[in-house]
Formats: sequence, structure tokens, C-alpha cells
Amino acid sequence: MLSEVVGYLFQALGIAFFALFKRRSPSQPVRTDQFAIISGSGLLLSLLASLSPSAPVSLVFGYGMNIVFGLIAGIYLTILAERASAKHAGLIFGAGYGIGSILSYVLSLPGESNFLTNPYVFIVYALICILTVLVFSRIHKGDNDAPVQTRYADGDVSSETMLKYILLPGLTVILLSCVKSGGFYFPAADLGDHNVSLELSRSFYAAGLIAAGILNDRRRSAGAVLCVAALVFPFCSIIAGNNIGISYMIWIAGYIFFGFYSVYRIILFTDISKKDVSLAWLSSAGLMFGRIGDAAGAASGILLGDKPIALITLMAVMFVLCIFMFFQLYHVMYMPAKVEPDYIIQFASQYGLSQRESDLMRLILGGNTNKEIAEKLFISENTVKFHVRNLLRKTDCKKRNELLSLFDSFRSPQ
Repeated sequence: MLSEVVGYLFQALGIAFFALFKRRSPSQPVRTDQFAIISGSGLLLSLLASLSPSAPVSLVFGYGMNIVFGLIAGIYLTILAERASAKHAGLIFGAGYGIGSILSYVLSLPGESNFLTNPYVFIVYALICILTVLVFSRIHKGDNDAPVQTRYADGDVSSETMLKYILLPGLTVILLSCVKSGGFYFPAADLGDHNVSLELSRSFYAAGLIAAGILNDRRRSAGAVLCVAALVFPFCSIIAGNNIGISYMIWIAGYIFFGFYSVYRIILFTDISKKDVSLAWLSSAGLMFGRIGDAAGAASGILLGDKPIALITLMAVMFVLCIFMFFQLYHVMYMPAKVEPDYIIQFASQYGLSQRESDLMRLILGGNTNKEIAEKLFISENTVKFHVRNLLRKTDCKKRNELLSLFDSFRSPQ
């Protein structure tokens, strides 16, 4: 409870500190020397936490370490939102996080797979910190000399925006993370007692992260659905019982699908931060809300570890609530607003449009491209083009602009 659960909360606190900093000082970038101090502080606090002679002192340093890790996460997620296009943000995050997970497995192999528990690992940690600072300075080269172009906005966030883009997605991510974290305490869900390497599991996790990054860049809505699907695997472990073979298969599949959960909660708020300049400071909020959910799930697992039925029941209730919140979020994020549905119905009736063609008409009126229509209707772009051709043929139009003009004339007859 004191190390894992409270540690998660201190990480969330560090992310919140950085988000508030960006909210109050949107045009002030983090300088390379500041980032170097923050990274060095993380290294120092990690070292002190490991070498402390007593548990209370170790916890204090550990909490400081987690705050610093939260600050660093806030910095790199803000860079992701500011500098990566929405078309590539998923792969950038998934591949970066996935490769990092694989490297952590590789680092564990020396010394009979115990190198991560060896004090010499801090030398490697220091080298990684130095390399990270060099990369950071390269990313920001010239920023301090050039005028700051900020997309942040001052002013209060409206209550409607707060509900749609902060409270609703925030609560959804908390519930997602709570169920995922609590599920690791289910019977047979954690194979740690069967000599399964935690570092090896991160290799499967890395595969899921990279796959999730690619899919999320192609179709956000599909990535969202697979994120929720990942929460099923802890419940599947109950079916496995004491069958180690089945447990292994569920365990591997679970770690792969958890990659979709990890990518989605980041990309969700990266997308939100791009929707409205007043929300740009929220780019790291996905991980912040996720850590709060991780803490709640871990606390539930620890407190109810000897009461598996109560734990599973609690997580099942949380899962149902999560599904309910997710559908609300899905409607806000991925379902296009209806454009005067009565007119569309009348237009479709007059020109003999099918239901699918009516759906396309609504999305075309909303300004969606073929690719965006394909994503929202879960069909291929070629299928979209086929339906668009039928639409144009039935309405005797040659181009989309003619179709839009025809609809405007239909809606507002002279």
C-alpha cells in the first residue's frame, strides 16, 4: 500500500504539477538545463531510495522519485502532443514505449537475469539520463532563440467542455485503469508464483504497444474498442483455474492487449488537447488519470487479496460502470454530430437513398473526408468511394460540392 499505491498517486501528483505549470505559463518551454536537473534528481532520488538504511526513509525518497517521474512524463507527453501529428502520435508513443520495454528486458538478462537488482544498474541509468538530455536538447534546438508559437489559450474552460473533454474521459480512464490494475490480483491472473519473468512479460507488452500505436493511427475508434476488450482478460483467468497452460496463454494475450489500453489512454488526451486551444495543457492528463485508477485498483487488490469473490465482484461492478462511461465517451469522441436529421431523412426519401447512403450523407455534410468516414463507419475507403459514387449518381451530381449545394437548396428552397 505504501510503496505501490501511494507511489502511483505521487506520480499522478507530479504529472498534475506539470499540467498546472503549462496551464499557468503556456508560452514558457522547459529549458534543457531544467530538464537535466529534473532527470538528475530522478536518478539521485532513485539511488537514495535504494541505499537508504530504513524503510521509512526509503519511502520518502521513493515518493520524491515518483513525483519527478511524473514531471518527466508530463514533459514528454506534452512534447508528443505539441510536435507529433495526430496521424503518427500513436505509433510514436507505442513504439517508443514498446522499445523501452524491450530494452528493460534486455537489461535484466546479465548476471543470471538479476542485473536490474544490481547497484551497477545505476551506471546504466545515468548513461540513459545523459542520452535523454542530449536528445531533449536536440528536439528543442533553436527554440530559445525563436519566438514562441503557442497554441495555448488563456481563459476559463466552459462547463460543457469540462464535462465532455475532462470529466467524462478522465473518469473513464480511471475506471479502465482500476479494473486493469485490480485484475492482476485475481486468482491465476498473476503468474509470479510460477517463475514467470516480469521483464519477459514486457516483451509481449511491447508487441501490443506497437500494434496498438499502428491501429490507433489508422482508426482511433477501433483502438478504443480494443482498449476496453483488454479488460476482459483478467476475468478470463478465472476460467483457467489451476491450469497453468491456459493461464499462460491468457497471460500472454492479456499483456499484448494491455498495450491497446496503455496507448489509448495517452492518445485520448493527446487528441483532446488538439481539439481546443484551451485544453492544450491536458496532453499528459491520460497518464495522470490512469495512475489514479492504477492506485485504486492496486489498493482494492491488496485489501481484498484474501477475499477473491469480493474482489472479483467489485471489479465486475467497476467494469460495468466503465462500459457505461465508455459508450458515453465514444459518442462524444467518435460519433459525428447529426446535421439536421429531419432534412436528411426527407432528402434521402426524395432521392431514394439507402440507410448507408444516408449515413454517408450525414458525414459528408459534417465535412469528413473519405478516410474519416471509413473510420467512423468501420468500412474501407474503397467502400466509401463506392457509396459516394452511388450518392452522386442518384442525385445527378458530378462532385461533392454539387451535392452540398443541392442539399442546401433542398433545405432552404427559394
